[in-house]
Amino acid sequence: MHLLRCLVCGLTLTVVFFDPALLRSQRVRFPGAPNPAAVTPPAPVTLGTPTATPFDPYALGPSVSTVPVIPPSGMPTTVPTFQPPAIVQGPPVIQGPPVIQGGPLTGANVAPALPPPAFPGQAYPSTSPPAIFPDGLFSGWNSNSPWLNPFGSATAPPPYERLFEDFFLRYTWLYAEPAPSDRNSLEQNDVEMATSMVFSGFFDTNSEIRITPGFILTLLHGPWPAAAPVGLSQGLPNRTYSAYLDSHFRPQVTPVLGGELNARVGVYTDFEHVTRHSVRVTGRGLVLVKLTPAATIKGGVEYINRVDLKMFPAAGVLWEPNPQRRWDIYFPRPKLANYATTIADTEIWWYVGAEYGGGSWTIKHPDISASDRIDINDIRIFLGFDFSRPSGFTGFVEGGYVFEREIIYVSSVVPDLKIDDTFMLRAGFIW
Repeated sequence: MHLLRCLVCGLTLTVVFFDPALLRSQRVRFPGAPNPAAVTPPAPVTLGTPTATPFDPYALGPSVSTVPVIPPSGMPTTVPTFQPPAIVQGPPVIQGPPVIQGGPLTGANVAPALPPPAFPGQAYPSTSPPAIFPDGLFSGWNSNSPWLNPFGSATAPPPYERLFEDFFLRYTWLYAEPAPSDRNSLEQNDVEMATSMVFSGFFDTNSEIRITPGFILTLLHGPWPAAAPVGLSQGLPNRTYSAYLDSHFRPQVTPVLGGELNARVGVYTDFEHVTRHSVRVTGRGLVLVKLTPAATIKGGVEYINRVDLKMFPAAGVLWEPNPQRRWDIYFPRPKLANYATTIADTEIWWYVGAEYGGGSWTIKHPDISASDRIDINDIRIFLGFDFSRPSGFTGFVEGGYVFEREIIYVSSVVPDLKIDDTFMLRAGFIW
């Protein structure tokens, strides 16, 4: 039985191994080298106008107009074509290209530039009101003109580029009747020269200090008083001199609150009699409050350090309703200036004003060789014109009336004397 089973198995194996068709169907194939004749090359790519239809975000699948539509009976055969809504988009407004890492960004997607942030250390931003009442006490009084311009013009002074600035020359003449027709007359001629040095950032502020050395030559002729002592034919020397150093500082504490400080030290003598009284110190101290853009009030004291008068109060209002008017209603030196006209490039202003004039010196009487200290005091009112050019040259000429004139003597050698009224002519320039 076992032998029979072995014979059957052997026959079966023989048929399987020697059947060609069965062997071909059970053959295992391994990959080999490709047949070049059997490889189909890809289609060539044409670099021309693309045949693909651009993407349309508003298209509903295939083009609506190409889809055949069979309408039911009784319905119109025309199918409307879908049209996308028109979008109108203007160019974006860009307030300056923002710069990131040194390169400007441009394009429609760039956000507008933001204003710079306000730093905590910035004392007075530009949005601060320039006055207590920025809209003015009365309508129509507002003005944007500068409120501390010394010449009444709306043009700001140029930056200083030299050591010495604003060379100043002025000549003043007070007329007198010739002797002996009027023995109480006094003729006076003053020639004043000065220049300024300007230093910015004084005391670490935005203000500047102006240092001005100056010199005044005063020529006197007279008087010949009838009550003078015997032998005293001329009461005053022919010449007196004034050499001074002036400092002027205008601190601006806030856009509303400011000040004006002036100090002058000088030698005032005929150089025949020089004492400690020949050296005099004068000055001025004012507080300025910008009440409105057009009005500034100021008040303080003036120290003139003369024989009979040392100090007096000073107060007033500076009113600038427009760039063509500057009224400094101020005691003791009011000046009301108004724009007149412009000829070519020269701007002309006219003004009226007043001042407390005169001076104080130590002298030696020419006839009796007696030393003394004197005051010459007077009040002057005048009408004048000044003109300014874009180059910075400013000239002026004025005439007026001089009254309340007197000579005060400290010693008793010559009594005090009232001087006759007269008229004044004055001219000069600043450059």
